[in-house]
Amino acid sequence: MPHDVRPTITAQIARLAFEFNYWNPRRHEFPILLVCKEAHQYIPRESDLQHAATRRAVERIAKEGRKYGVGLCVVSQRPLELSETVLSQCSSYICMRITNPDDQAYVRRLMPEGEQDLTETLAALRRGEALVVGEAWRNGPDDLDIADIVQRWWRQQR
Repeated sequence: MPHDVRPTITAQIARLAFEFNYWNPRRHEFPILLVCKEAHQYIPRESDLQHAATRRAVERIAKEGRKYGVGLCVVSQRPLELSETVLSQCSSYICMRITNPDDQAYVRRLMPEGEQDLTETLAALRRGEALVVGEAWRNGPDDLDIADIVQRWWRQQR
């Protein structure tokens, strides 16, 4: 998508993902995972007007999404440039090779206290290897009434 509309579209997608499951009575049986690739480009660490709506929507998912069955997968080659709020709320990390010392130090601070020493291996990881720390996702139902959820959303009835 064009660079100039990326923040607006991303903000809307994030907001819709959150609100869809907010109004979904079976939200815990139907988790949604929003995957944000190259996230440092539209969920930046630094606040600016262009990315304000995106940051607000994605940070809401990071802070409140779990209770409504909305998860977030943030993918970036530059974790230091990402929103601190988003990364601090992550419960799982999959880290590929990181050679930049500033990025390594930042990832180390984000890791759970007992697992921070594992980040010493980040610079030595080979192609296809990763450091995986945290929780896992569960399976959802096959029979979800999307039309009913949308009707509840429109009527604002949970």
